[in-house]
Amino acid sequence: YQITEKTYRVVSVYGLAFTEYVTGGNTGVSAGDSDSLFVPLDYSMTTEMTNRDYENVVAKSLHVVVNTLKVVKTKWYQTGVFKVVLFIAAV
Repeated sequence: YQITEKTYRVVSVYGLAFTEYVTGGNTGVSAGDSDSLFVPLDYSMTTEMTNRDYENVVAKSLHVVVNTLKVVKTKWYQTGVFKVVLFIAAV
């Protein structure tokens, strides 16, 4: 963001990733340009911003995150192992 007429500040972050641990040992990873990747900001970063920039940052930070997990049970004959055995038996 712009500090003075001729100077500005750039914050670059590389390799940022966020891992969510969900019930049952499942995980979700958000990285790179993912829309589900949120970066927390420290209040001290906003003290030098103009009111307009501060309002934009605050407006963009108002997100609600809802995590869902869908468990799908498969029958024993729907598994990959059974398909391989069936293929070998058919040959």
